[in-house]
Amino acid sequence: MRFQILMMMFLFGCATQSNVSIKSFPEGAEVAIVGKEGGVRSIGKTPLVIPPQNLEGGRISSLVISKDGFKEQYVLLGRDRSAESFDITVSLQSQAEDPKTVDTRARQERLAKLLLQAHNLTGAKRYTEAEKVLSDVIQDYPHISAGYDLLGNVAFLQKDLKAALKNYERSLQLNPENSETRSIIEKLKGMLQ
Repeated sequence: MRFQILMMMFLFGCATQSNVSIKSFPEGAEVAIVGKEGGVRSIGKTPLVIPPQNLEGGRISSLVISKDGFKEQYVLLGRDRSAESFDITVSLQSQAEDPKTVDTRARQERLAKLLLQAHNLTGAKRYTEAEKVLSDVIQDYPHISAGYDLLGNVAFLQKDLKAALKNYERSLQLNPENSETRSIIEKLKGMLQ
């Protein structure tokens, strides 16, 4: 089991009563004390206020904060917590990845593979195959300018300057900050006059 220590606190002081306040996001996480012998004792759910007598009599203790579906978090507390009250806030991390993140990552990987494949096909002068791959890119990712740039490159290499210009212009519409594409468009316009 992998332990993560979120926070180390070493508090020293005099003997006034104090409390440890624990909050978690999301709320309702189980809080347990790990004793010096390694035993774990549940003391409640967040938000929670722990009086000092529940913290193993002032010895070094660690707290385990857990909730179903989230990674356990560990907090190491110092020896003497009687000097002052303090607050601990923990943001629990989900154990499962968000399906939206997984989908986005898969779509990005697919796009990268398709663009690389089209680039390699273009370099091998297999223009028809490259055009097919790039038409898939444009169909699946219509707002990505790189697909239009590569399609413009294929058309230019096949000496179809009008098609090249059309694709570069569409790329520039999607990404107006691309100065390289803007420069290519100006050169193509000059060649077509």
